[in-house]
Amino acid sequence: MKINGKIVFIIADMIDFSRSMRARAIGRFNNHIPIGVLSLMTMLENNNFKTILYDNTILRLNNESFFNMILNENSDSNIFCFSLNCINIFKAKDLVVRLKKHNENFIFIAGGPHVTLFEQDCYPFFDYYVKGEGEYVLLDLIKSISINVFVTKTISGDRIKELDDLPIINRDLININNYDRKSTLFLGKKVDNILSSRGCSFNCKFCNTVELWNRKFYAHSAQRLIDEIKLLIEKYGTEVVYIRDDNFVNNRKRVIEFCSLLEKNNIHIEFQTYARIDLIDDELLKIMREAGFISLFFGIESGSDNTLKYIRKKYNRKAIYKGFDLIRKYDFKISTGFLFGFPYETKEDIDITIQTIKDIQPDWSFFQMVVGFPVSDMYYECLNNNFVQERVGSFFTIKPKYLDFNFLADLEQKYEGEFNWRRYSEKQIYYKF
Repeated sequence: MKINGKIVFIIADMIDFSRSMRARAIGRFNNHIPIGVLSLMTMLENNNFKTILYDNTILRLNNESFFNMILNENSDSNIFCFSLNCINIFKAKDLVVRLKKHNENFIFIAGGPHVTLFEQDCYPFFDYYVKGEGEYVLLDLIKSISINVFVTKTISGDRIKELDDLPIINRDLININNYDRKSTLFLGKKVDNILSSRGCSFNCKFCNTVELWNRKFYAHSAQRLIDEIKLLIEKYGTEVVYIRDDNFVNNRKRVIEFCSLLEKNNIHIEFQTYARIDLIDDELLKIMREAGFISLFFGIESGSDNTLKYIRKKYNRKAIYKGFDLIRKYDFKISTGFLFGFPYETKEDIDITIQTIKDIQPDWSFFQMVVGFPVSDMYYECLNNNFVQERVGSFFTIKPKYLDFNFLADLEQKYEGEFNWRRYSEKQIYYKF
């Protein structure tokens, strides 16, 4: 089959939530550049296949207008690649139906976490399904299509252990200024996102990254991070780098090496990232703070030892307080995530969590109801025990055994404003750092 025009990558918009399935119930979605999709596009571009991205999380068009834009601007294209997750799968399917109706010879390729975790939910809309990490297998698939070599409908990519072998993503393939390059913490500064690793070695009960990455953690070398950051500074004027790993401090030795290389390369910008409260220590925090790390995010999830044990966080409330004493010593800006409404949680458990948030006083925190994400252990437990409150496709809000859902919804609304505070005004933050 001849490949015509550019290979079109599509990110559909999220579903429209009912009032009881509020967007905040599954997290707050920021308009950060789609690093995973850009990595796929970069790999294809480096092998002489032209690509283009249509991201409706930015455009926010209705599906008919989005369809017309794609078609009008790519009248000669015949391959369309969709990045799927559990909140855009519905509108993505609708787009495929519209495009197929226009031309039944179009080829549709599906990839992304929803294909990897919930492939059957994507049938029968697409021609090919790419599971796992897609840089190499998608390239092989496109090459095979171009020379009419038979390929099975489902192709699985192995974990990529040597991430440094992948090219640095080409941000020129999109207009990066269409994406969020701002932060309240870093007023007036250009903030850009990178991923320095893939995977998480932990086993939280509510999280589906356990299945997505099989508890394997692979990372770029510290030197590769330096190379990418130099490029960001020189080409895009980046002043703050947001390292959006699941857990940047998973490999302590790599973090320390990275901080050392920042100094050796005379890189003096600011950083924020994700960490775990039980993987920090005094020496590590001191090194990170001196290297330019200003802000850390911790997914604490709960202050109740009962809940922490249930969700397999592997630390207790005492460890949370100990960790925050260390963090405050070095004056980091701290963001936290707390969840409530787990299947067996009680009002007492939630009261303890609320008191914990008040005690540790993060600069910002979200406090929201947990949901059942596909294929997590808690997802199946809820299905098997009738703990489902409201389903939207492949995920759902949870109906705990001992608590009323409406009580939880009111509680979330009550504390949303109180916990989304900052101890410093924006002006104070800016001048402080």
